[in-house]
Amino acid sequence: MSLSRLIKPLLLSGALLFGAFASRAQAEELRVGFIAPMTGLFAQVGKDMVDGFQMYLDEHGNKLGGMDVKFILEDDQAKPDLGVTKAKKLVLNDQVQMFIGGVLASTGYALAPVSTEMKTVYIPSIPAADDLTQRQADKFPYLIRTGWSSSQPSQPMGRWACDQGYKKIVAVGADYAFGYEQDRPKDLAAARHQGFRALHPHHQGRRRCRVRLDGRTDGVAIPQAIASGRIQEADHRRRHEL
Repeated sequence: MSLSRLIKPLLLSGALLFGAFASRAQAEELRVGFIAPMTGLFAQVGKDMVDGFQMYLDEHGNKLGGMDVKFILEDDQAKPDLGVTKAKKLVLNDQVQMFIGGVLASTGYALAPVSTEMKTVYIPSIPAADDLTQRQADKFPYLIRTGWSSSQPSQPMGRWACDQGYKKIVAVGADYAFGYEQDRPKDLAAARHQGFRALHPHHQGRRRCRVRLDGRTDGVAIPQAIASGRIQEADHRRRHEL
């Protein structure tokens, strides 16, 4: 992907955001939709997101760009399809000038097309989905990324592993978009494996297996199984039960 292809959507998004502020300056109110999981497994993450945003508003007199902010919160329960419903409600019913949030990378992928369809600025404050600002960046001209992307730390991690003399690495990732992008080599987003492969002259390829924790949430079973060698040669065609 050319540099210009990456930069143009960013410039356009910046111009759109400026326009969103400028065109509403007369009204002196900026309506901001905020999508976060307030219930369910990720409820604490959602609460932290809301608290952080609200703290900024409290410290700045509830203003952004000199305008009073109307903060409208919607609970998506960290479910991408519900997030889409809430985003459309924010734009169509509440007439927000922008919407912010989501947690999972899969939610980011679901919300970005809504911003394009509705011609509304979307800031994925937490979702780190790679293609929002990489291969599919030109599809989302109303999106502005303020954080990082899923695969960003992975290539330097692979380089570091090579520099330390490691010959074999095990990468652990979640079984959804974020985890795949962390560990899967893709042209611009070279993941851990890619960085390792590029530098290690005797790299033999990689294996992937899916591990089921049987309801355990502490994750201790995974490093224990790695240390014991039980998943070292796991069959990638089936789930490996610990």
